[in-house]
Amino acid sequence: MISRHFSFLTIFALFIFVNLACTSMSVNKNIYIEDGKTSQHDLRSVNGNIVVGKDCQINGDCQTVNGSIDIGERSRADDVQSVNGALTISPKADIRKDLGTVNGTITVESGAVVGGDVGTVNGSISLSGTQVEQNLTTVNGDVVLDHNSTVDGDLIVKEKHGDRNMEVRIDIINGSVVKGNLIVEERDRNVTVHLKNGGKIMGEVKNAKVIEE
Repeated sequence: MISRHFSFLTIFALFIFVNLACTSMSVNKNIYIEDGKTSQHDLRSVNGNIVVGKDCQINGDCQTVNGSIDIGERSRADDVQSVNGALTISPKADIRKDLGTVNGTITVESGAVVGGDVGTVNGSISLSGTQVEQNLTTVNGDVVLDHNSTVDGDLIVKEKHGDRNMEVRIDIINGSVVKGNLIVEERDRNVTVHLKNGGKIMGEVKNAKVIEE
């Protein structure tokens, strides 16, 4: 049911407000962490962006509802989550836990590592030279794994909600690898997987059309 996504947004927004006292918090303004700085708190915003500079240490989460989040080169953080904004992870950054959004795009650049899951509902996911140590999930968004990216777990197209049967395209190219399975949870979904220039899936493929180029 589509209401599950609205419920997530509402719960997430309430979670942010309830935790004002123990975080670096902004409602309508952006949050900036300068290059080389360390933060011992979660960074949370409702309508603002979160920008973390290079070589930063965030000993907590980065979360926003309507803003985007940018994590600079070689910086570290725990969970990085947005509802409606884009997530951009720069080269050699380290996301210790999960990376996820509902409606925004996810872009992860060369040498970055995500220690948990990467997931979106409606946004696209683009990984370049990235290691994902657990699963990658999408509902309606396209996925590109490029330049020797690896997903150590499964790549999952989750069950859609509503009547739209949106096509999902997955490109696994230029030496990128899914070490687990590629699973489409609905048999009637239109999902095509394009393998090119050494891209491969080491496990099984369920309910998707595979095109080797």
